[in-house]
Amino acid sequence: MKYVRIIETIFGILFFPFIWIYERLIEGKPPSPPEFWLFIGELRKRGVIGQLQMQELHIEELSSSAIVILDLNPSKSEVVSLFKCDSVEAANRKLVELESNPLMFYSKQRDCYLMSVTFLEPNDQLAAKVVEAFGAFELPPNTSLN
Repeated sequence: MKYVRIIETIFGILFFPFIWIYERLIEGKPPSPPEFWLFIGELRKRGVIGQLQMQELHIEELSSSAIVILDLNPSKSEVVSLFKCDSVEAANRKLVELESNPLMFYSKQRDCYLMSVTFLEPNDQLAAKVVEAFGAFELPPNTSLN
């Protein structure tokens, strides 16, 4: 098992730069709003580490979307979905859609931002930390006017 970890580490170190170049320069991932990084910072303050991945979704009234992968173990998928809507009214409508989705739990709204959690295995303790972090990150001024 020790050798598997060593091989995984070496593989990650060698191939990370190529993956980064592909994702950023060739594939052209959408830029991440600074607020999403503030949310990641709040997660870290609570001991939750996650990898932010921007998603290019072409959905009406949605300006940005991302997922935060909390656990890469396929049998224990833990993902947080983040959305930035065009307006508070749009966020209100999208929240209703999120709450009706059977795969998304703990859906929350702050101004024009939405968050939802998808865990294959229930983890109320981790979900509580995520919800707390979503309620704590600093919103930019005049968010509802953006």
